[in-house]
Amino acid sequence: MKTKKSWFIAGGVLLLLNSLTLTAFAATYRVYATREGLVGGQTANGHIIASRDHFCALPSGTVLNCNGCRNYTVNIRYPGNGRTVTGVPVWDIGPWNTKDNYWHAPRAEFGNVPLGLPESQDAYQNGYNGGHDEFGRVVANPAGIDLADGTFWDDLGMVNNDWVEVTYNWEPDCNYLLVGGAIKVHYDGMGGCDSLLGGPLIGETTTPDGIGRYNHFANHGSIYWTSAYGAWSIHGLIRDHWQALGWETSALGYPVTDETGTPDGVGRYNHFKNPRLNNQGGSIYWTPALGAHEVHGAIRDFWANQGWERGPLGYPTSDEYAVSVGRRSDFEHGTITFNSTTGQTTSP
Repeated sequence: MKTKKSWFIAGGVLLLLNSLTLTAFAATYRVYATREGLVGGQTANGHIIASRDHFCALPSGTVLNCNGCRNYTVNIRYPGNGRTVTGVPVWDIGPWNTKDNYWHAPRAEFGNVPLGLPESQDAYQNGYNGGHDEFGRVVANPAGIDLADGTFWDDLGMVNNDWVEVTYNWEPDCNYLLVGGAIKVHYDGMGGCDSLLGGPLIGETTTPDGIGRYNHFANHGSIYWTSAYGAWSIHGLIRDHWQALGWETSALGYPVTDETGTPDGVGRYNHFKNPRLNNQGGSIYWTPALGAHEVHGAIRDFWANQGWERGPLGYPTSDEYAVSVGRRSDFEHGTITFNSTTGQTTSP
């Protein structure tokens, strides 16, 4: 039994998640299997193909094992007779393409083909890329996996090329189709299903204020989008604090940066803008010692002009709160007060 370990940053804290077995979370797709044959030939990793050999080929070098290695394996079920084989190593590249990791989000090539659909299948069935593979060859069958003779005949009892169900044991199950548009572009830029956000939990959803859209993700994170600000991620303890304040309906509004490390290397932050308050700026800053606190409006402007966390006041230690003359925020080395009568912001 193998355990999948995932690292991610939550409000500046690097956390380790231990999931269940790989097969519990591995992705499975229905693809067309062909018999590789080629006994006596050499695979892409240098393996000499033996009679009744046991391995498979997938059309991407990203999961090619070294000769004899089994870091990347698949489980295959043949619905034609119900037989299953597990732990089949990937020792060759093919069929048709060499960069089509169709099981992974984002794909290395053919990014506009749906997850789990081999380019060769789309080309054969739907005329994608004019019916050609990456080399310009006319695709003659929809194959997404090649099987060595022993796997094809002996393990699965197959007689002819046919459809099979393949489980990609290294690949986390990720419902990538839940993500779309500008949020998908940003998600892909972060690494897609391999990013610190993990897989999407919900489809793209309109925010309660009707201004933006968002997806939530498995590793305690979200991406929020508006037409004015674009798409940005927020996660971990900073996201928790934003949620406690009221998400985008709070005084902060929407994120306009991803979570970012501070220049002094101590903390982390997200910046925000509020479209309901003339694009007023806000931030949440987090440090291991002080936790997460928000600062916004005139008080934030005053703090920014003094050099942010590297200025004389240091990091915020409170959210903004009401005082007799107006509003105030506390910092490591002092306070900033906004006088609502005079409109003046001061730091005694």
